[in-house]
Amino acid sequence: AAGPSDSASFAYLICGTWSLLGTELPDALLTPEVRELEFSNEGGVGHTFQLLKNIMGLWILQECRRKWIKTGSDISFAELTKEAGNAEAFRSLINPDDLRFMNPKDMELEIHRFCQETDQPVPRDKGETARCILESLALRYHIVLEQCERLTGRHFSGLHMVGGG
Repeated sequence: AAGPSDSASFAYLICGTWSLLGTELPDALLTPEVRELEFSNEGGVGHTFQLLKNIMGLWILQECRRKWIKTGSDISFAELTKEAGNAEAFRSLINPDDLRFMNPKDMELEIHRFCQETDQPVPRDKGETARCILESLALRYHIVLEQCERLTGRHFSGLHMVGGG
C-alpha cells in the first residue's frame, strides 16, 4: 500500500535484514509452480493478495560486520559500501538463500567455504566480501523477479524498493 507505483502492475522489494519480493494481485495465485518456487500468497490491503517470496537480505552483511567489530574493526556500513565499490565486480557469488547462511557461527567463514566448494575465488578482504554479498543479493532479486513475471504472465518495467536496506 505504501509503494510508490502509479500502475496496477508493479513489483516491489522490501529490503532490510530479510527481503520480500513480489507483486499485488486481485486474487491468490494457486498453481503447482507457485508452490514449487516457494512463493506465498498473503492478504493485502483492499482485499488484494501479495504474491511474494522471502529472500535472505542484508543479514549476511550485518553478521559479517558484527564479527569484524567484535574482532576490533569498527567499520561502518558507509565504509563497507565504499570498499565494496572499489573491489572487483562479480569476482565471487554466493546463493544467499542457501541454508548455511541462516545462522552460522561465522558468516564470513561460510562465505569462504561456499566459494571454495564452488571453485570461485575466496574474498580476500572486507570490501570483496561486502561486494560478494551485495552482488549475490542483487542477482537473487533479479532471478526471483523473473520468476514472479513468469508466474503472473506480467512484465514489470521496474522494481519499487522500500525498507531499511
